[in-house]
Amino acid sequence: MSSKVLKRMATLAALCLVIMLTLMAGCSSSKNGSAAPGGDASSSGSGYDIVVTDGRLIVYNVTMSVTVENVGETMSQLRSRLREIGGWEQSSRQRDDGYVYCVLRVPTTELSGFLQQIESSGSVNESVITSKDITEKYSEVQKEKEILLSYQTALQQQLEQATTFGEQREIMYELSRVSEQIKSYDKQLTQYEQLADYSTVTLSVYGAETYEEPSYWDRLGAVFFGSTSSLGTVVGVVLQIIAALLPYALLIAAIFGIVVLIIFISCKIRKKKFDLF
Repeated sequence: MSSKVLKRMATLAALCLVIMLTLMAGCSSSKNGSAAPGGDASSSGSGYDIVVTDGRLIVYNVTMSVTVENVGETMSQLRSRLREIGGWEQSSRQRDDGYVYCVLRVPTTELSGFLQQIESSGSVNESVITSKDITEKYSEVQKEKEILLSYQTALQQQLEQATTFGEQREIMYELSRVSEQIKSYDKQLTQYEQLADYSTVTLSVYGAETYEEPSYWDRLGAVFFGSTSSLGTVVGVVLQIIAALLPYALLIAAIFGIVVLIIFISCKIRKKKFDLF
């Protein structure tokens, strides 16, 4: 293999190493950020930077894992507090060993205090907060709804002035379509409001004897993708892509082999040195 090819391979390897180190640094730095309005962010530890304002709609999602002495007593206290502040338990499951996994909806105005109560109930294994500002999305839907409301008013005026049955039928059909679209926008706006008003807390509660330290693969997935579930998803997608491209790769390999063979035979016939690269 020529020195020119070796130089190219060395340059490519160095470039891959730089990209890998950059990704690792980016993932590590984002892990310890603080939740702030205006985009996605994360926060770890006891300093919960929860921003609640009338002018912005910010969606908070929290993932927490704690180890406690008594799982049943801890969950009873948390559920009682959740009812007091107007939240609810969206879903939950419990294993025979006492481990509890639950998804809670907590009023955003009470989120910081509720997270502090979870933290004080035992030893925190994981605490990650992500935030997303959906104010612009909400405003866009609201503007679209206002346009449709104006259009609806104009259609109603046209219906009053229509003189034939055909005109009335067409206008009524259009009014029905516009009305359904307005209802859809209302539903979407309500969903945005609920997402901002009630934060989602995904909580894992372990007993003192059931919690296990994350494995090497768990930590590797957390570094690169934020969670092992994301790692599994990415690996699954990559495997699907490989399976889909495999037939084409085999075909390309076969064509490449034929081309190499033709070049080799041609070199032999012409009595020249065969050098693929």
